Amino acid sequence: MKNVGSECTATLYPEYGVIHLKGALSNKEQKALWAKIKRKGVRDPAGANQTTTQFHVSSGTGASKDEPLSEYGKLLYTRSAVELAKQMSEEDCRDEPSFKRLHQIISGVKPVNLNHISGIVYSKQANLRNHQDIDKVFYTMTVSLGDDVEFTVGKKVGTYNNERCGLPNKMRIKSGDAIFFDGGSIPHQVNRILPDTGPHWWTEKRTKNGARVVVIFREELEN
Repeated sequence: MKNVGSECTATLYPEYGVIHLKGALSNKEQKALWAKIKRKGVRDPAGANQTTTQFHVSSGTGASKDEPLSEYGKLLYTRSAVELAKQMSEEDCRDEPSFKRLHQIISGVKPVNLNHISGIVYSKQANLRNHQDIDKVFYTMTVSLGDDVEFTVGKKVGTYNNERCGLPNKMRIKSGDAIFFDGGSIPHQVNRILPDTGPHWWTEKRTKNGARVVVIFREELEN
């Protein structure tokens, strides 16, 4: 898979080291990714008492790692890094760990090293509470498939001492959009699903109750 043909653009939130990559995957790339994920046995969220289901599709190295799926993660990291470099120099990013990480990819100093791919299927009633993933730096790339969602970063949650919070930023995430950020330090939440806003192909290919899927690509934890 090559880093060509993308028409993505980036919106940066420098106070939190967040990059919103709009149009990160084309419709063709989205459909191909969903086909691979769906074959892994993704479960449909059934009923009001089960508004989300989680899945895990790759980890570590060797037989546990799905190399074709990892290529999608590498592509998203690379496209995010390219768009960031159009707006901020490496020198400008030296004090923001997440942006600095992306510049390391462009320079070749530290290539992408994915070791975990998982995700969540959301029904149209689902949301995700405001939270931090862990009490450490935890670089995370997520890509959305299906209906649009309202997503917020930076709202205080008070779980871990490494929290970076302040004025919340709300954004609308569309199918094919990606978000790169430090999921360990930056509070984040899915406020709500916006039903029936997904692309035409999604209506035909989604699970019965699935409104939106997020696929999560993570690297090794930083010390």
